[in-house]
Amino acid sequence: VYHTPEQFLSMAGTVQHPMDSTDHLEQVTKDALSFIFRYPAELVKLERRKNLLQAKLMAAKLAADEKKLHDGFPSSLQKVLKGKNLLTWKALLEKYEYDDMDVVPLMTEGVELVGMPDTPACYPPMLRPATLVQEDLEASAVWRRK
Repeated sequence: VYHTPEQFLSMAGTVQHPMDSTDHLEQVTKDALSFIFRYPAELVKLERRKNLLQAKLMAAKLAADEKKLHDGFPSSLQKVLKGKNLLTWKALLEKYEYDDMDVVPLMTEGVELVGMPDTPACYPPMLRPATLVQEDLEASAVWRRK
C-alpha cells in the first residue's frame, strides 16, 4: 500500500517504539518487571538471593546424577558440556513451566547438523532449507574452526 509523503509522516507520528511498550514481552518477563518496580530494591535483592540459593541447593542434590549423566556422554560432548548443570537447568525449566522442553535433548544429545529439525510447538514453522549438504560441511570443517 503506497502513501503520500504527508500520509506517511502522519502515520509515522503515531507509531510507538517497541521499547516504549511491553506488548512484545512474555508474561513471565512482565511479572518480573512488575515485581522489580513494585517492591523496594532490598526486597528484590533478597528474592534474587533466595532463588539463587534454591538453585544451588537443587544443583547439590542433583550432583551425583549430573556426574553419571556427564560420564555417559561421548568425549566430544563431555568437552563442550563440562561444568554445565544440565539436570539443574532442566529442573528449573520444568519448575517455571518453560514451553519448549524439547530444548533439553538438544543440549544432552547434540544438534544434528544436517536434516530437518522439528519445529517447537510454541513457535510457528518457518522452513528455511539448508543450502549445504553433509559433505560440504565436512569439507569446510577445518577452516571453519580456525
